[in-house]
Amino acid sequence: MNGAEKQIAELLGQIERRDFAVVDDPRIGRLASLVHIAEQYGFRYEQSRHVGKVMQVHMVRDPRPEAAERALATRAAFPSAGQAGGTVPGMRPRRLSPLPEAAERVRALGRRIEYDAMDDPELRAKAAIVGVPAVVSALLVLPAGTGTALLVGALMAGFAAAVLGWTAVRKNWLKQRLRETEPEWVAAPE
Repeated sequence: MNGAEKQIAELLGQIERRDFAVVDDPRIGRLASLVHIAEQYGFRYEQSRHVGKVMQVHMVRDPRPEAAERALATRAAFPSAGQAGGTVPGMRPRRLSPLPEAAERVRALGRRIEYDAMDDPELRAKAAIVGVPAVVSALLVLPAGTGTALLVGALMAGFAAAVLGWTAVRKNWLKQRLRETEPEWVAAPE
């Protein structure tokens, strides 16, 4: 089994045993593909967050009757899913790469995962930590002169502000795409 097949097998094992599933990966695209697969088995995306250097996605069983029907149909259509060489709905064989009919849904899920992860308190803490080196750098170069210390502090603070500004712009862009492509998520990301 390759890495993608192992992730799929692990996800399907969780789906069979529990009413929730948790997957992690540093790549949002792979996570979105896994969420798409889980949706076909009667689950729905719940939330995402950063855990160390990876992103973690939580899914829960969808209580709607149509989700249970979709899960039954998927199990019947993909009996070898989760096994070496087995196929899963919407993905290329042995890969977490979406087929054309699933590509837009996977992209939308990726945007939602990324958007939710931007609200993660750990990410905000990392952004705040960027400001601390600015102060420390300014204090360390103080013997070199007040002007140099102020310049170093200003450059570090400017960098931190640029990173935070880019994050805000990216988050607004993601929110707009979600409103355009996923009407059921319009109210959720605020």
